[in-house]
Amino acid sequence: MKFISIFFGILAALISVTKAQHNIHWTLHPTCYDRPGLADLLKASMIMIKDRYTSVRDTLRRPRSEWSPELQATVDQLIGTGQYGESALQIVLSLYDMFDVLKATPSGRDHNSSRWRTVKAESADRMFLNFVIVCGSCVKITSDQPPIYYDEIRGLQSDDPYWQHPPWVWNENYPGDYSSVCDTVAVTSLEPRETLDENLVPINPDRRMFAQSINLSPPHLTYFETSVCGIHINTPERIQQVADVESASYFATMLNGIDDRRLLSTQIDLLSTGLDSLIAHEIFHTAAFGMLEDEDEVTGVDEYGWNDIITYRNIGTPDWHLYFALTVHILTHHGMRTDISGAIHRI
Repeated sequence: MKFISIFFGILAALISVTKAQHNIHWTLHPTCYDRPGLADLLKASMIMIKDRYTSVRDTLRRPRSEWSPELQATVDQLIGTGQYGESALQIVLSLYDMFDVLKATPSGRDHNSSRWRTVKAESADRMFLNFVIVCGSCVKITSDQPPIYYDEIRGLQSDDPYWQHPPWVWNENYPGDYSSVCDTVAVTSLEPRETLDENLVPINPDRRMFAQSINLSPPHLTYFETSVCGIHINTPERIQQVADVESASYFATMLNGIDDRRLLSTQIDLLSTGLDSLIAHEIFHTAAFGMLEDEDEVTGVDEYGWNDIITYRNIGTPDWHLYFALTVHILTHHGMRTDISGAIHRI
């Protein structure tokens, strides 16, 4: 219950800040238009994410007497039962209220467009709740001797190339081959916790004027472009395809053997490869959605994939929210139940 009370305190503060702002804005960086079709997929992903989480919230706010046995079982296996489970569920649904105020701001192929400048002016010291999705480097070298790196989105400058930035930004020699890069698929760049107050607001007023960035790894985008599946989102057709596979290993073969346990372990993990799933995970790292961390604060385990989610049932990690919404969504919209092993069954 200690975790519940701490998490609820942070959440209440964020809800207060966000409601005062009215909207959480997002936009695309120009790099997302460099790959054919990627910007459209990202926009479709964001619409899908918002619809999915608000639908899940509305479904679970109905009286439990109206829930099907399958829905009850799906929720219980991921969140627990009794007073803890009910308290945790109410926190989760309150967090999903944030999706009501998540708004797209057309970028005009430029996050410095007039529309985004208007967002900056209107958001003022709440700009840190907004975010830009980046599909390449948003960092410029402003000096050669020594090299000085400047993040044009977050207004940060440093002579340390790894300070506050995704690792792939700094090495232009990556050949785009998955085996040659780190395992990081995406990074959400935001203010360090030690620079925030108890409500997760930057202590330095100047830092409140900068948006966060969700940075997608260019090498991984290239890898998925060249895989059998390509860069994709979890459309109804895709969900039906995943439900039809007999084992995760079959799909792993189609993906050319990516060494990632989130892709290899269970059938429901196959839905985590969608671009919408990747972005949804990163959204829960942002300040407006709780600044959740992958590492369990109690066990110290980085929790990714179905097996970790079902083992720890920790609502404080982004992947928990990814899988919780996915399993409720495919049940209520597609008639598919996910069992404790991660296998998907039509009902």
